[in-house]
Amino acid sequence: MMVMKMGMSELGPINLGARVVISALGTNWYEPVKVSEELQAKADAEIKIIVEQGAKTAEEILKKHKSKLDLVAEALLEKETLESEDFESLMKSK
Repeated sequence: MMVMKMGMSELGPINLGARVVISALGTNWYEPVKVSEELQAKADAEIKIIVEQGAKTAEEILKKHKSKLDLVAEALLEKETLESEDFESLMKSK
């Protein structure tokens, strides 16, 4: 959606999403936008970059907080569920 509809990529401010058509009767339908294979490939590449960056960031965060995640995993193995207060106390512990 960031790339295809909101123009949030190196492709710039473009909207490649379906176009909403509103009829005089008040009904809406979606008309697909025709995109060249070249532009679709560029959009796919931009989406891939965003997804890979997000995965890398998530992995870094998980590694940074591994000790706390281990505590949560142990607690979940014991109790199966955690209340928000229990989770928060685990996150505050060292």
